[in-house]
Amino acid sequence: MHTNTYMNNLLDQGLSRQDALVFYGSGTKARTRFAWGTETREAGIRAFTDTVRPMFLTALCLSVIPLLAGLIMPNYYLGRTQNVVDGTTNGGTVIDEDLNVRHRDGGREHGP
Repeated sequence: MHTNTYMNNLLDQGLSRQDALVFYGSGTKARTRFAWGTETREAGIRAFTDTVRPMFLTALCLSVIPLLAGLIMPNYYLGRTQNVVDGTTNGGTVIDEDLNVRHRDGGREHGP
């Protein structure tokens, strides 16, 4: 998307093919060759903005999905275990989860 679109946008802004190749080849060379505030430099900036905007907006919209997914995730309490399935600490020691729940809740008993 970036390669063909950028060159087309440069030419659509009215730049000559030679000036468009300078912008397309190296932003550093374009920055030194075209003075600040000139129409050629501003056209190059507009072309770059027109090229990058759809990619940026797509990434921005897609980045909202994991944020929303994270907000609706339940808060699972794992206690001191690294994994609910194996019930061990990071060192491999087996953890009694009933003891963890009582400790977390101030020593109160749970259950029927």
